[in-house]
Amino acid sequence: LMFGNNVAHTVVFEKIETPTLTKEEMLSKLLRFLGNKTNLTNAYTKLKATDNMPKNFAGELAYLAENSVTKPVEFETLPKEIASKAAFAKGTVSASRLEKYFDCPFNHFVNYILGVKQKNNIQPTKLLFGNFQHELIEKFVADNNFDVSKVDAKGIERFLDENFMTIAKKHYDEKIISKKSFLAYLKNESVIILRSVAYEQSNSNFRPVKLEEFVGGPIANEVKLVGRVDRIDVCDNYFRILDYKTGNVGSVLKDLYYGNKLQLFLYGKEAQRKLGKDCAGLYYFKCNTNYKSQSAKNENLFRGLTKKDNDVVENSDRRLLDEGSKSDIIGMARKKDDGKQTFSFKYGSPVEDFDVLFDYATKVSQGAIEEIKQGYIKDKPYEGKCEGCPYGAICKHNPLSGYRILQKVEKIELGE
Repeated sequence: LMFGNNVAHTVVFEKIETPTLTKEEMLSKLLRFLGNKTNLTNAYTKLKATDNMPKNFAGELAYLAENSVTKPVEFETLPKEIASKAAFAKGTVSASRLEKYFDCPFNHFVNYILGVKQKNNIQPTKLLFGNFQHELIEKFVADNNFDVSKVDAKGIERFLDENFMTIAKKHYDEKIISKKSFLAYLKNESVIILRSVAYEQSNSNFRPVKLEEFVGGPIANEVKLVGRVDRIDVCDNYFRILDYKTGNVGSVLKDLYYGNKLQLFLYGKEAQRKLGKDCAGLYYFKCNTNYKSQSAKNENLFRGLTKKDNDVVENSDRRLLDEGSKSDIIGMARKKDDGKQTFSFKYGSPVEDFDVLFDYATKVSQGAIEEIKQGYIKDKPYEGKCEGCPYGAICKHNPLSGYRILQKVEKIELGE
């Protein structure tokens, strides 16, 4: 899309009146004019006159046309009657949507309220790679009866021979997968990742019981949380959640503090309610294949939090039964001469009580939901989130205007 041009696009005006345009096409064209009051007003007037305006967006776009001068977010909020109607029309919200709101309220507004999505890109991207690997891992685990602990290199090769191309064709354009160099790269990455999945299970007593499991429940007044968990593992009376990540993962607790990563905690709370078991851990399973080459602090396969309990830790990685051992999966090491009376491990971000973090994530989310209902759409991103944003040319965020900082909702210790 070409955004924010200060010229009248007369050719597009003609096209925008065409009754055959889909809602997405009309909204995409309207965004061309969002950064300029005259163009936006003209486009809105023409749509309204030809009765082509999607009814559920008329209020938001009219308000923007009447109030936008040089950019659409000089005002911080939409009128409450417009915002509340459009905010949660289906009465549901996902953790990823809440995270997007904390990334930037304006990005959230364009994406979720106006409903304008990025154009599909046939070129290989992290998103396509992530979707491909999600499906590949899910099938790998399911086809082996939810236990890949004994699958060796030949078993992985056999699985890929039978499934690799079928799954690749679902996610990549024909022109891309016709390139031998790209296919060789993708297959090599797949081998490494599937070996990591088998490696982790070969050292753990936890086993997958749910893949792509739906979770949902009330989170705020008239709003229900909905989503899917990549994987839920169980051992005895404990469960843990794994979320496959192909990108970089930072400090899990810091990300919770800023609202950037709520998914593990919100879905963990719902999984706990659904399963009736205690939470043993919340982890990002790092599917970027260079984790072994990173610094010692970040070279673990899992990035996340583990319950401060000897049984949980020992079941997470059986090698930790040995004195002085260290896990390259959860990042914990066994203390020497611990006396077996206290917690026997160090490192790895142990957590005393997950319920405290679950409640914190819920309260942070409720605050975001209320702000969305109030119509807050200010370009107030979390620092670093402007990079690569598809709406930057219409937002024109000025770093001097500051970034969004989330205040704690209660006094709890979040230091790792």
